[in-house]
Amino acid sequence: MINFVLFLLLISPAGRNRELYKSMREAGFSAVIATALQLWVVGTTLFATAFFFRRMKKLDGVAGQALKNPPLDGVLLLAWWIVLVVACLYAFMMGMGG
Repeated sequence: MINFVLFLLLISPAGRNRELYKSMREAGFSAVIATALQLWVVGTTLFATAFFFRRMKKLDGVAGQALKNPPLDGVLLLAWWIVLVVACLYAFMMGMGG
């Protein structure tokens, strides 16, 4: 859920504020914040995915049968992956435009 909130803040008008970006760039924080945000998104996504599959494997072994209904965290994880793929495709297409 934190990643969804951070992503919404990033694409909202508050995250695209030109004066905010200029003040961060002048202070020297823009590169640090951009790198930290990228590492956060990649790191938490990979960690959540690994943790989810480890937990599902453990639950599958204990229950003896596969879960018929996906749990809520599985749906949220899938939705987050879809959001990331769509955002990356959008950024790629914007980069191809010039």
